[in-house]
Amino acid sequence: MRAVGPIDWPAKDILRCIGYQPLRKEWDVNNEILEFNKKVGVNAFICYTKTVRKFIISSRDFVVNYLINEDADGTIYLVTSSEGCAYDLAPISGIVRGHCVITGWVFKPKKGDPSKCNVS
Repeated sequence: MRAVGPIDWPAKDILRCIGYQPLRKEWDVNNEILEFNKKVGVNAFICYTKTVRKFIISSRDFVVNYLINEDADGTIYLVTSSEGCAYDLAPISGIVRGHCVITGWVFKPKKGDPSKCNVS
């Protein structure tokens, strides 16, 4: 899925909200767990995320590399991928382990108004 659009918040605030577990359920009703298990470099983490079970559909979980980069102009890149994720977390019974090839977000501040950004 791909989406593009403006958001009336600064890029850093959006990034903080995405990674802040106590607020995660307010905007992502499908997320049950988001954990940063290990720091593996500058702005690089191993992240575990799990969805909620919906009716007869089992929960899904993912173990991914979670990478963040910020350009000089304030553009923030958030990239996640299961490829090459070197973290041993055994699958949990009853939960389907997902594999994420590559996904991410780009938060680009609006020119002339850094309190807003475009997200893609």
